[in-house]
Amino acid sequence: MKSDVVVVGAGHGGLIAGAKLAQNGLKVTIYEKNEKNNLSWDWKDCLEKWVFEEITLPTPEPYEYAIPANFRFFSPNEQYWVETNIPPEHREIYMERKTLINKLVNYALQAGVEIKFNHEVHEPIVENDQICGIRTAGEEHYADLVIDSAGINTPIRPQIPANYEIPAQLNHGDYIYAYRGCFQKQKNEYFWDIYIGHKNKRGIVWVNSSSLEEVDILMGFIHPFSDSSISETLQELQKKYPVIGDKIIRGDQVEQIPVRRPLEKLVGNNYAVIGDAACMTNPLNGSGIIRSMLAGNILADKILEATKITSFPFIIDSLWPYQVEYNRTIGADQGSTQILKDFLINIDDFGKIDYLFQNKLLRAEDFEAGLKGKEFRLPPNEAIERASKGTSSINLLLELGIALEKAKKVKKHYLKTPSKYNNEKFNKWKDQLYKLLK
Repeated sequence: MKSDVVVVGAGHGGLIAGAKLAQNGLKVTIYEKNEKNNLSWDWKDCLEKWVFEEITLPTPEPYEYAIPANFRFFSPNEQYWVETNIPPEHREIYMERKTLINKLVNYALQAGVEIKFNHEVHEPIVENDQICGIRTAGEEHYADLVIDSAGINTPIRPQIPANYEIPAQLNHGDYIYAYRGCFQKQKNEYFWDIYIGHKNKRGIVWVNSSSLEEVDILMGFIHPFSDSSISETLQELQKKYPVIGDKIIRGDQVEQIPVRRPLEKLVGNNYAVIGDAACMTNPLNGSGIIRSMLAGNILADKILEATKITSFPFIIDSLWPYQVEYNRTIGADQGSTQILKDFLINIDDFGKIDYLFQNKLLRAEDFEAGLKGKEFRLPPNEAIERASKGTSSINLLLELGIALEKAKKVKKHYLKTPSKYNNEKFNKWKDQLYKLLK
């Protein structure tokens, strides 16, 4: 059997792209390793409602989401904090991942996509150094285009031909190990506390009581952690927060989440990568649903545009506009945000972060920009004003200023992604990016 398009994994971006393409007459088949009722992780996440309008999907009903509390960010020594002050009407919505993914699955099915659940993909089919389909258990499925939407541990990307020049593996620091567990709520309290560098570890811990019935706990660190360290942290949090009950309602698992800029190359002949498989997340917090959905919309639009002007809509030249549009509208901010993330996790002394909090050198608007994956701006006159709060902060502010200047250059470079694919120009662009990231 041959499809025009095969999508590996029923991820947010793959479902959107598949549905849009099927609506316009392409034969689309999605191969998903899980059952229909076992898609996505069993917890809530934040997203913005405007995304649904952007991709012409019905906006979730009010009963399907909550409005999260404002965030309180705590310093590593837990003595200082910064609280955001975003009005409820301007906050993201807090929604069940399973509710959202089921909506997208139904949207794809109604569009004419065939979804084969319980079909685990093992590898791509490669002939003459080009991808031309995928293999499941004992079966081959050919396609004109393979969309890799199988998450951070995708089986496809590590096995594509070397000439595609798409990284097979991620490096240390490109992802975090994240524990997520939802516990029975003991009191009617409403807050979202986030600890930077909790216990002097490179990462974050949060306690979120925005839901009526449960408390959501996350631990996310660059380095792997043991079951015993999870238990110790949970016990400590339960002592500090009586709102956290002993009963685990759901989650209670560790996953890997990408926290880096998008892959430098998102396409090759007959291949496009999307979502977590392409590192389409906010480098500061790993949030990726919005970016994946928008990427799916961009990919479908660019493919459909290509079908109108060429008989070869799935070669790299035709798919390249997806790369360009993603980088210019989303990826540039991801690249910029990664610089700030790297600055924070590579500070050699957590006391320096305490100092930033203590002297209000990090402010609520800084965190609000980071949460939205937007560029963090610190004009020279404001840097001087903040530095005046203590002479010992000048060197640290200089380091931050250098990082922010680098972030600005990285964003500008993403905006200069070559408008048409040329291997020599792309490699020159990539080499310049690596120099900026050093």
